[in-house]
Amino acid sequence: MFNYMLDTLTEELSQNMIKHMHYELKSGVFEDRANGYAIGDYKKRPNMIGMYKTTAPKDVETEMEKLLQWYHKQEKTIDTLAEFHAKYEPIHPFQDGNGRALVYILGLLVLAMGLTLNTKAGLGVSPIISVAYSVSEITGINFGNTTLIWYTIFVLGEMILHTIRIRQQKRMEDPVLEHAEKVDAKLIYLMDFLQILLSIVFTRFLNLFSKYIPDVSTDGKSATAEGSEQA
Repeated sequence: MFNYMLDTLTEELSQNMIKHMHYELKSGVFEDRANGYAIGDYKKRPNMIGMYKTTAPKDVETEMEKLLQWYHKQEKTIDTLAEFHAKYEPIHPFQDGNGRALVYILGLLVLAMGLTLNTKAGLGVSPIISVAYSVSEITGINFGNTTLIWYTIFVLGEMILHTIRIRQQKRMEDPVLEHAEKVDAKLIYLMDFLQILLSIVFTRFLNLFSKYIPDVSTDGKSATAEGSEQA
């Protein structure tokens, strides 16, 4: 799930992204499937928070769209995230797992904001995106797009390594297990491919925050320090 947060960091928050996060969280929970809960989709039955009623299932999509439209118009601050939380809870869009889905959504937004603030303030970047950031600074290519290209290269390399490992295992496995191995291989390649899709979402968030957060570093000096020297 954390990898999904990283991969979708620069993508604009959407209803599909929120639903996908819920699916990632709940798809392996047998109890939810047994109860007939919608997984990766909005609730089909009314639910409550303690003694308080929440938005009716038929109105959830409309209310979530209103919430996202409000969010995209706001300055991206901790106060905004707190207000987003307050507005999200009464909607309670999923049958179960609303709190966990919200925590991951907020985590994704905070992570994107933190990475952007680091670069804008001249504090450097984390090792995971240091190469992409350096290439972006040298070539002048958009930081989010450079990160996407770099992630894609890593995923393609991962797929090559998986192919080598699968071929090695085929030579060692019992023929009886051949069908099971084909299914496992398809699942592995699917997960690899999904990482590229999630990288697109992640890097769009990087671009979004880069657009709205001002650069507070000029030639290694903060704008405040530079103003003091001129005075």
